[in-house]
Amino acid sequence: MTDRPPRTLAALLSEGTVVAPTAYDMLAARIIAEAGFPAVFCSGYGQAASALGRPDDGSLTLDVVVERAAAMVATAGVPVIVDADTGFDDPAETTRRLAGAGAAAVMIEDQVPDKRCGHVAGKRVVDAREMLERLAAVLDARPAHLTVIARTDALGPLGPDEALRRGRLYAEAGADVVFVEAPESREQLRAIPPALPCPAMANVLPGGRTPELSADELAALGFRLVVFGLVDLMLATAALRAGFAELAATGRVDAVTPPLLAFDQLNRLTGLTPGG
Repeated sequence: MTDRPPRTLAALLSEGTVVAPTAYDMLAARIIAEAGFPAVFCSGYGQAASALGRPDDGSLTLDVVVERAAAMVATAGVPVIVDADTGFDDPAETTRRLAGAGAAAVMIEDQVPDKRCGHVAGKRVVDAREMLERLAAVLDARPAHLTVIARTDALGPLGPDEALRRGRLYAEAGADVVFVEAPESREQLRAIPPALPCPAMANVLPGGRTPELSADELAALGFRLVVFGLVDLMLATAALRAGFAELAATGRVDAVTPPLLAFDQLNRLTGLTPGG
């Protein structure tokens, strides 16, 4: 870890496509940074699952998100992008608090407050004018270093044409990056970057609605920010389930076969010094 502050997300985006996997907690963020990724994404689903044991259903509070974002910033050592959902009733205050927590970027979306994960059915979006009001509040409240990502979930309920129309509106209103969530084909993905007057973001998750293209393939299509969503949570929960099933069956820690981090490696990862 370095004592120097991480570079801004804007600086990274100016150099090419940025890949930022999601992190569901602080150790996941540190591991992602150790693997060489230049940024991490503090996802709403990951925080809801790890902090509350719930899905991405709007149950998170701003206090929880700010607390965990601040801890993740202190742990990761790379820029942290924070999912601000629909703004928690006060997008300006949300932006100020997340900026104060050290976030490099915030993402605001156009779903109704009773939101859903972007890759599930039944999503509903607010009128574009209401989203533009949310976005204006975020832009007015942000400090200069904070990147603002505007997300639209209109593709599913309203179709790709409306999603692209909203994306253009949000970019023209001042969003630094636009995220059209859950395109369902390579053709839909290909249409997004050239339709926007600002950098475009893509989000790919295992088993999700979006084709599982590689980071290089998405960069070739013109995406400047690539998020690999829920890989962290899926890896961790699969290992925990398998390992604890074996422990329950055998009563022996030496019978657990999923990869186990050695105790001294865990100590180093968490920063425990000898005798500490």
